[in-house]
Amino acid sequence: MSTATATPTATKTQGATMPAEGQPVLLQVKAANLDPNPDNPRKDLGDLTELSASIAAQGVQQPLVVTPADKQGRHTIIMGHRRYAAAIKAGLDTLPCIVRKAGQQEQAELMLVENTQRAGLTPIEEAKGYAHLLDLGESEDQMAKATGRSRTTVRRRLKAASIDPSILPDRQVSFEQLDRIAEFDGRPDLQKQLMKAAGTNNWSAQLAKCRKSVKDEQWLEKARATVESLGLDTIDDMDDIYDHPDGYHRVITIRSGVDIAHVLADMELAERQTLTTADIITDAAEWGRGLALLHRYTQAELDEQEHERERTGMQEALRQAQQEEAEQAEWERQAKLYAFAEMTEKLVLDHIEHITKRATPLKNSAAVLADALMHDRACKADLTSVKPGPAYEDVWGAGTDVLSPDDKHCQQTAIWLLLSAGQLAQKPSDWADPDHGLPLLRQYYGILAQTGYKPSDDEKAALDGAYLPKDGQKEPDQEQKQD
Repeated sequence: MSTATATPTATKTQGATMPAEGQPVLLQVKAANLDPNPDNPRKDLGDLTELSASIAAQGVQQPLVVTPADKQGRHTIIMGHRRYAAAIKAGLDTLPCIVRKAGQQEQAELMLVENTQRAGLTPIEEAKGYAHLLDLGESEDQMAKATGRSRTTVRRRLKAASIDPSILPDRQVSFEQLDRIAEFDGRPDLQKQLMKAAGTNNWSAQLAKCRKSVKDEQWLEKARATVESLGLDTIDDMDDIYDHPDGYHRVITIRSGVDIAHVLADMELAERQTLTTADIITDAAEWGRGLALLHRYTQAELDEQEHERERTGMQEALRQAQQEEAEQAEWERQAKLYAFAEMTEKLVLDHIEHITKRATPLKNSAAVLADALMHDRACKADLTSVKPGPAYEDVWGAGTDVLSPDDKHCQQTAIWLLLSAGQLAQKPSDWADPDHGLPLLRQYYGILAQTGYKPSDDEKAALDGAYLPKDGQKEPDQEQKQD
């Protein structure tokens, strides 16, 4: 940032004061009379070794900007904190300073602008700098004008500054990640989870989980309203939507995120008339949350069940209980697998779209293209299964659709099409198929790794066989519909 032109004057060493006309003046000021500004947003001045050596050899080439001397003859630094610290390290007694009259608000502006223009601030420090200007009464428009940023950028920085400082990590966090964390204002529990994942391979997966958690909560509110409108009693006896509470028959279960009105509309009238009770499960694992609609057995029905148990005998009752337990365990396994497969497909497709929009094609495009083609042949992928969308119509955001790319992006287009088809050809059942599906998935993730994709811990566990069925379990049927 360029400073105001200094009025030529003698470089007398002193505690400087402003001339009568109030114009900035260039003076030599004793280092002992200079104080760092306590409101400087940049807290870590970084490595001063090279700068200190340069100053020791050539002196301070760019003057500091400081306030006029106070009654004790001391000046506060506005701009040049690194030069000051490096000069002290180099052993200088006096430093060239432009003495400038500036109020607290203007000082905050100048310090923020200097640091942002020189890329000296961490994202968190810059966000706090804008928050400090807000505390001084400056509007978003004034901040944007003073710093050269857009109003949108200023607003995003202020939003990031609202994050509870107690959850901020010691490591560096990007502005993009701070923006995403700030989206969860009012949810410090989710913000804390995201802060823990920031800068790691688990970031995208954790962000997807937090967003789904918010959607689940919104869905559960609709579920409560639906239960109330149906006039059903409520219980809190079930651990998840696949549980079997004593004294009830589970008529239907609705997973979180499913359109409740649509499910009810598809039910037979006689079946809907049997509904007496509902259990909204909120504290189960992600795959077990939702709404269970139940029929409470009448005394007559309970008596009939008792008579039936006596007729069939204890052995048959035990067999039925074991069968129900096995069916419930299988439902839970499949539900968990489908939820995982849905999340990984979204993460992978987002990555594929990101790499194909690169301004510069991948250096190993040819190798990735060859491997993707072989993979698609191995898994018999159908290229027509790729769903049209924004990425299909304009892969690079440059007004060129996927069917007529320029020479520079031909291979990227083919990579997008082949990798998208390969991923979409994978069924959730493939994660549980040790002979065919899982080896192909491992091959597919190997190709993704060549494009820079970094799998989350959950994906690594799945590739190691976390979803392979245990003895007695069946592989999930792709055509089977869940409740």
